[in-house]
Amino acid sequence: MDSERRHELETNDLREFLDNFKDFWDKHGNRLLIGLIIVLGGWLGYAKYNQWQADKAEAAYTELNTADSAQAFRTLAGERSEVHDEAMRRGGDTALGDARSALIAGKTADEALTQAGSAYDALVKRGKTTEYKLVGQEGLAKVALMREEWDKAAKHYEQVIEVAGESFLVQADRAKRALDRIDRLKTPIAFAEPEAAPVVPPTEEGSEEPKAELPLLPVPPVDNE
Repeated sequence: MDSERRHELETNDLREFLDNFKDFWDKHGNRLLIGLIIVLGGWLGYAKYNQWQADKAEAAYTELNTADSAQAFRTLAGERSEVHDEAMRRGGDTALGDARSALIAGKTADEALTQAGSAYDALVKRGKTTEYKLVGQEGLAKVALMREEWDKAAKHYEQVIEVAGESFLVQADRAKRALDRIDRLKTPIAFAEPEAAPVVPPTEEGSEEPKAELPLLPVPPVDNE
């Protein structure tokens, strides 16, 4: 009897729950379905966007590793924001290397130095991290050094020390050593004046130049025996 009563009560409870759920679904079912679709769609969209970003970044780094000129790096930096800073750094370094090669060959390096300076300046102004901003300042200092603009180079190295602070001691130490070298470059080296050659008095035509007298040497005694 008790088991039948329990079963009857459970059946009534289930029937009551189903009736209440039916009323609830009739009132709010459509909104719940729409909300579920929105959440599911948002999650799928977010996953798709992340995958697209990852594919885009991978393609950008592939292009970065295949670029082989300062202009190619600069073009890539403008088209691929994912690798802007690294492309500018490599472009500046490549242009600086081109400038060194031109100077060694006795050619003008103005165009290459201008390209390098433009790339490094972009890092200083738009670099996303402090490391890249420091790379830009050091690069501008090297460009100034190659143009023998000592004061301008010194100012860039001073900026490196200020921005580096206590967080980037390697860059700060490198800048301090560069400033010491600049001070030595700016100080002219003093050479001793050469001694004047002795003045030989002119001789009259037909006369012989005076000859130095040779010292008389002692004559050894002759043994008569």
